[in-house]
Amino acid sequence: LKDDQGELRVKSHLGTWYYRQKEFQNAIHYFTEALAIKSDRVRAICERSLGIIYLEMNDGVEAKKWLTKALDFYSKTESTGNLPIVYLKLAQTDSLFGDFKSAYINYQNYIRYEVDQKFSLLDAEKLALKYEFDKKEAISKAELKSKQLERNAAYIGLSVLFIIIRS
Repeated sequence: LKDDQGELRVKSHLGTWYYRQKEFQNAIHYFTEALAIKSDRVRAICERSLGIIYLEMNDGVEAKKWLTKALDFYSKTESTGNLPIVYLKLAQTDSLFGDFKSAYINYQNYIRYEVDQKFSLLDAEKLALKYEFDKKEAISKAELKSKQLERNAAYIGLSVLFIIIRS
């Protein structure tokens, strides 16, 4: 029985490890092998990684090819988390070619998606803080109501005791 997902993870992790070791040919080998296994999400990661590797090797043609494929995938999905790095690397690739107009446009897109992500994180943090505040406020209100009930019960008990003693 063949475990494609396990093999895919191993090959993409090996590609990443070789990339970090600056052994680009080995990294290319493993990312290319990982591409042969069908998985859209990992395919896009491998394409992005291949584009970055080729850019570091100053092979603008291959870098542009792979980064454009990754951009196509990320643009068609709601997976915008990787768009900033893809746009940044495309801007660097365009600069390598001397296509400064495209580099400028890609850099603008990089800034736009990077800022959007920062604001999304801030919005998420605000929501988390609001949730925690609302939760603590609800607990405080419940505790206050409980104490008020205890106080009222004590008053009723004292009133009943006072009536019994007076009779």
